[in-house]
Amino acid sequence: MAIHTFGKYPDKFHPHLHAIVTDGLFRDTGTFYVMRQTDLKPLEDLFRAEVFKFLKKEGKITDELIQKLMAWRHSGFSIDNGVRIKRKDTKGREAIA
Repeated sequence: MAIHTFGKYPDKFHPHLHAIVTDGLFRDTGTFYVMRQTDLKPLEDLFRAEVFKFLKKEGKITDELIQKLMAWRHSGFSIDNGVRIKRKDTKGREAIA
């Protein structure tokens, strides 16, 4: 996972995360099952709630601000699994190294 704090506008704070994660699971037998394409909105909502909960616990954010942020049309949180690297995609694996 990488934390980035830059963007197109150097005078704006733009924190975001990049993560490389598996898109499935391993069984005890060692067989890997690829996750089917699914709606990631529930995961996005859960992640946002956990971030807000953490920031509130650390005293960095208030309930009032959380409510304002929750009312935004664009949450500021998104999850994308549009790039998938297949098992035999050597170039794809090398590109993320």
